[in-house]
Order: sequence, then C-alpha cells, then structure tokens
Amino acid sequence: MEAVLKRLQTLTADQLRDELTGAGLRCSPVTATTRSLFEKKLARTLLGEAAVHSGSSLPAEELQQPISEQNREEVTGEAETPEPQTESPCVYYGVCPDQKTFERSVSSDAVNLEKANEFKSPRTQDLTAKLRKTVERGDEEAFRELVWGNPRYLIGSGDNPTIVQEGCRYNVLHVAAKENQAGIARLLLETLEEPEFMRLMYPNDNELMLQQRIRYIVDLYLNTPDKASNETPLHFACKFGCPEVVDVLCSHPSIDKHCRNKYDQKPSAVTCERKNKSKEVKQRIMEYLEGLFYVPLLRAADNTLHPVIGAPWCLASPESCHQLNRPDRMMESPKNPIMTVKAFAGPLNSSKAEEFHRLWKTPRRERAEYFHQILKTDSEHGAERVGRELAREMGLPWAEHWAFLGCFIDLCSSDGLKMLEEHLSFTEDRSSAGQSLNTSPALTTAARCDLKSKPRLVQLFTLITIIKGCFFFFLALIVH
Repeated sequence: MEAVLKRLQTLTADQLRDELTGAGLRCSPVTATTRSLFEKKLARTLLGEAAVHSGSSLPAEELQQPISEQNREEVTGEAETPEPQTESPCVYYGVCPDQKTFERSVSSDAVNLEKANEFKSPRTQDLTAKLRKTVERGDEEAFRELVWGNPRYLIGSGDNPTIVQEGCRYNVLHVAAKENQAGIARLLLETLEEPEFMRLMYPNDNELMLQQRIRYIVDLYLNTPDKASNETPLHFACKFGCPEVVDVLCSHPSIDKHCRNKYDQKPSAVTCERKNKSKEVKQRIMEYLEGLFYVPLLRAADNTLHPVIGAPWCLASPESCHQLNRPDRMMESPKNPIMTVKAFAGPLNSSKAEEFHRLWKTPRRERAEYFHQILKTDSEHGAERVGRELAREMGLPWAEHWAFLGCFIDLCSSDGLKMLEEHLSFTEDRSSAGQSLNTSPALTTAARCDLKSKPRLVQLFTLITIIKGCFFFFLALIVH
C-alpha cells in the first residue's frame, strides 16, 4: 500500500486523473485538498483489482508500474462486478383511524407555519374608490376606520405596501405627499408603527418578529420609488411644494434623503418644480431637508456642577450625536456626574440654532449684566430663565422639563398653561377628597391613623404653593 501511494504521489494531476479514469473511478478536479483522497482511493482499487486478477497479492514492482493502454480495458472490464440489488421496502397505504393521532404526527415545521387571518384583500376598485379618494380628501377619520377595519388596505401580500394607482404603482404615502395631506401622512406612519395594528394581521407573532415587520413595512412606505420616475414620497413632497409633508417625512428616522430618481436627482434638486414656487416655501423645504437642530441645556443630576449649554444637536448629524454623548459626560467618578437635558430651544434651522447658542453662552453687552445677575442669584434655574427670555425675544420655540408634570413644555404657552391648570385642578380635587374623608364621622380611627401616617397631603399642599409661586413669577416675566 505504501509503495503504491509513493508512486501515485510522484504523478502529476493529469497523470493521476488518467489513472483514476483507467481504474473506472469518477474523477472530479484534482486539487491540493482532494489529491490525497484520490490517491488513497486509487491505491485501494489497484490492490483490490490485482487480488481479483491473480487470486493473490501481486509484487510491489508490478503495482508500481502504470497501467498500459493495452491492458487498461482488461483491468476495467474485470473490475466491473455486478452489484447486489436490494429490494425496496414494502409500502402500505391506509387510512388513519384517529384524527388526533394524525395531527400529532405532523412535523413541527408545519405547526410553525403562519396562520391565515380573517381579512381578505380588497379589490382594486375598493383601493381606488375608497382608500385613494379618502387620502386625497384628507379625511382622517374615514381613513382610520377603513384601515383598522381591514389592515390589508395598507399591508399587501409579502408585507408590501398596497398599490392605490396601477401603472405608476403609487402607494398611500405617494398620494398623500402629492396632495399635500400632511395629516394623512402622519396618521399613516403612526398606524403602521402601532403594534396592535400589526397584531391584527399576525396575532401569533412574538414581540421581536412584530417589531421587525413594522420596521420593514415602514421602510418600504417611506423609501419605495414609483415605477414611472423612480421617485420616493419625499421626491413628491418636494416637487409639489408641500413643506408640511416634508416636515413629517424628514422627522422620521428611517427616511432616506439621498434617494435618486431616474434622472439622478435627489429630493432637494426637484424642490417646487411643479407647484408653490415661492421663495418662502423653497426655504422651508430646504430647512427641513437639511435637518432640524436643538440647543440643549444639560445639568448634573445632583446639581454639583455648573450647567452646560450644549452645541446645536440634530438627529441626522452624527457629529452632534457624538458630541452630546461624549465619554466625559458619563459618570466615571464623583467629579464627573451624569449630565441630563433639562431644557432646550428648537426645532430650529442650522443658522438660527448657531445664533441662539452663541447668544445664550455669550449675551450681548447691554443684556450681559442682567443675565449674569440671574445666573448668580439662581443657581438651580438661572440658566433656564436666561434661555427662556432669550427664546422669547427671538421668537423661537422653547421647552424645559418640569418634574411635577413629567414632561418638557413651555409653561408660558397656551398648551403649558392648560396643562398646569389641569394639574392644579386635579391636585385640588385630590386634596379636598382627602380632607372630606378625614372629617367624615363614619371614618374609623384605624383609617384616620392610616391617613396620618401618609404625609401625602402635606406634599400636595407644598407642591401647590410652589406651583402657584412659579405661575405668578412667569406672569410677572411676561408683563416685564
């Protein structure tokens, strides 16, 4: 065996291939990885053929010689021995008497298949006459009833967007962008991102699979081009001069602002080509395409450090994201506590954000002393007060975090005052209810002791006093 292997190792690839063919073996390409396998296989075949031919093993000298063309046919002919034929197993056919036994015999793959839901795909006439007309009119209530009644109005086969205009293959977002229906566009994205809506189609999906389906269908609605001009809904909104729709689309993190149509144009290159060619509309659309910026104010959780006025931040700008989440802002030591956002100005375009950031950090000379006095006398909210006044002077949107409301809002706005009034009314109702329970003669001694052990009333009255003081303080600032 070793002698035969040594001889075969000296052969070239072509010679080894000829030897394999001559021995009646199948030969695939001889490579560095398959050569050793072919050599061993051929050596066993040659030794076996020699034993069959002579009835005993041949001398090694004869095995080392290559097979000649004359006796190759003889060797191969003798090597071909009929293989024993095995009978195929018998197959019996019958009827399973027990249905439950048959169901248990089904493989687990069949069990995991998606179950068909009860919703039927709408006809093309319904998509055109109902869904498309509703989108063009901007009837949000009818749109909501239509899609929640049958989710297949929005989700077609393969989790693809439904086509509401054949030929050009427009989806709902194309039509909403073309008709300047910002409310429908916002409602569409909110509906698709609602897990309960997707669960109507796939009630047996787990949470992870459901989120993957949501991301997939939302990405297709936002970035799928049409068939005519290869344009996305953002192309349509820019081309027809619809800044409100551009605002809705650009506010979504999955939007692609760099898709190109068949003329190799981005959405910014087709701004107001069809409608609304005024300069103001173009400027607003370009601002939304560039991205909206925010100027944040960061404070330490324990207020041990001075507040930090952050650089203008934009979701679409990786540099601003890295700057806001720098490693030196993490709590690595007591000298470097966590900094959280307590207030911000925005959304703003890049130029206004830069101007506001500069004036907030370095006020004008005539206001510098006044702002410095505020910062010096009010270490907890002085920076917020300065930013609030500056935003009011420049006419910019402002919001700050109020712990008792649990949200960011401007208390000087109508929404802020309404929220504050609701909170005060709710707090007064709870305090009056607590007082009535405490003075009720039917209240047992154990219940009174339980109420006294919970100092919630004291906290509520203290909170009301603080809120009223802040409210009158803001009114004084407005009058000033």
